[in-house]
Amino acid sequence: MGMRRNFMDRLRPIRRVLRGIEAAQVRWFGRSLLSTLFRTPALVLETVGRKSGQRRQTALAYHRLRDGDLVIVGGAGGQRRVPDWVANVRADPDVHVVVDRVRRPMTAVELVGDGRATVWNEIRQVWPQIVTCQARAGRPVPVFRLAAVYANWLVGVRAGLRLRLRGTTDALDVSIARGGEFVRRKVEAGEPGFVQMWAGMGGMERFDRRRRWWATARASFSAAMR
Repeated sequence: MGMRRNFMDRLRPIRRVLRGIEAAQVRWFGRSLLSTLFRTPALVLETVGRKSGQRRQTALAYHRLRDGDLVIVGGAGGQRRVPDWVANVRADPDVHVVVDRVRRPMTAVELVGDGRATVWNEIRQVWPQIVTCQARAGRPVPVFRLAAVYANWLVGVRAGLRLRLRGTTDALDVSIARGGEFVRRKVEAGEPGFVQMWAGMGGMERFDRRRRWWATARASFSAAMR
């Protein structure tokens, strides 16, 4: 037997009509009448219908975390039925979000366990009414974290750069060791070109000074790449 509907569930047909109007307001003005009334920032979440395959737009309040990620919740004013956008995001977490009239791709991650508890405690301070909504709904309110796609891309780029730079330091170690030994042998053999180059570089004393500098700089460089 299904869960009995409450007042907010009965308002779903009306809210479905108003949803399009509110989404248009947020897209055009960066806010809606409701978000202005409740003094909450708003965004437009664009999902793909899990059954229809069509693009769906939903205006939602959001909270920005310290690291810049956004948090949205599926409270729906306390209706017992889980909002359609939640089911769509669970089916396809690659979404688009319009914030401050700028559309950007993002990835939605549903928070569970300790991760949800930590964020839930934070948003309760911002939206005290969310506790009432959850009690009215009689179900856990889904919590999603929205991360910009470019942020995930940058993580990969940085990791790749670290690997390449670590390879560069190893190559420099080999070059300094082998190159220095090669030049030293040529100088000792009296080859004019190498003798002249060695003198221009400052001789063995300066070469050793540069080698000691690299040994110190390499440690700092490697630490920065961890």
